[in-house]
Amino acid sequence: MQIQAYRRTERTPVNLFGIDLMFEPNTAGHVVAEVTDERACERLLSISDAYREYMGEGQPVSVAVSPAPALAPVTAPVAAPAVPPGGNDDDDDADPDAVLLGSDSLPPDFAVGEQTFTQDQIVKLAFARSGMNREEWNLNDEDDREALIEGEVTKLVLAEEQRVQAAKAAEAATADTAPPADTTTETPAVNPLLIRNEAGETLDLGTLTETKLREFANANNIALPGGKSTKVGDLRLMVAKALTQAA
Repeated sequence: MQIQAYRRTERTPVNLFGIDLMFEPNTAGHVVAEVTDERACERLLSISDAYREYMGEGQPVSVAVSPAPALAPVTAPVAAPAVPPGGNDDDDDADPDAVLLGSDSLPPDFAVGEQTFTQDQIVKLAFARSGMNREEWNLNDEDDREALIEGEVTKLVLAEEQRVQAAKAAEAATADTAPPADTTTETPAVNPLLIRNEAGETLDLGTLTETKLREFANANNIALPGGKSTKVGDLRLMVAKALTQAA
């Protein structure tokens, strides 16, 4: 199937499911790629803001130059990591893939303490932490994207619980004495999902999918409930508590 990146005007490489695709302008000026993998077709066409099935009659442009110069534009995406994570795609007006996909299986709003976050807000936070650009985020496996969103919610909930506990502890500690008029105490939030080993390496449990989380738990002799009845966020907390107790 031929698929058109209808917002693009220049040669654009895309890697999807380990498949390298090259969208190139044809004789009609349309940026098109021949996609034979069924999964890749389905994923690309699901992003209707950027891709669609090509129904035009343009022919591929023949390239008379040597292979090295023809592939030179492919080096452009390599410069992307120089852009800070979360701001990786220019502004929304200039970016053809400005939409960030969320999850239809997750609720539209999340209550965290006295605050309510929309799924769009959580998606933006998870996207900023992921280090992906918008196209990579939208083409990411849906289960992985959902796990990143749930992980962000878990971090917000834990941070809120720690804030409340710190406030109660501060209130109890100063119950018998009046605090200085100009003194405020701020307790830095600790992310319990960020695990450090003796070698100084860190692992963020909030970024692991359920499959990867269970593999990690098995490797560390941590028993987790089977089946799908337990949320991924609860499983992450179980692993974090088990590692803390073991330490």
